[in-house]
Amino acid sequence: KVLEIALLHERIRHKRDDFLHKLSNAITKRYDLVSVERLNLIEMSQTNPYYAKQISRFGWTRFVSFLKYKLEIQGKTLMVMDQWYPSSKTCSTCGEIHSELKLNNRVFECKQCELHLDRDHNAAININKEGLRQYKLAFQ
Repeated sequence: KVLEIALLHERIRHKRDDFLHKLSNAITKRYDLVSVERLNLIEMSQTNPYYAKQISRFGWTRFVSFLKYKLEIQGKTLMVMDQWYPSSKTCSTCGEIHSELKLNNRVFECKQCELHLDRDHNAAININKEGLRQYKLAFQ
């Protein structure tokens, strides 16, 4: 019984790695510059075990390492945003920072410019913009 469970976990790990390799390969082929957010999984697991488990299950750290080495091989760039960069609290249109935004607010609404957007989509736009800005600063 223990051997069966171990083999099942190994099979799941191989399927996850296969998916992560395919996803990182597709992103690497398509983009010259990729920006990601540095996540503190230890802190997340202490504050919200559900999110930590989901991110761990997805294999975020492993995915970023696959992405990094594949981009480096092809002479492309990975920009990693500081974990304190307010990507989800900043309006991607006008730049207004909404410090009162709580984690359970899944929709980002800016009173300044009336932007209404999924919180994660807004954060992704901000991470992309900040990565591009940092890249330009590094090569000026």
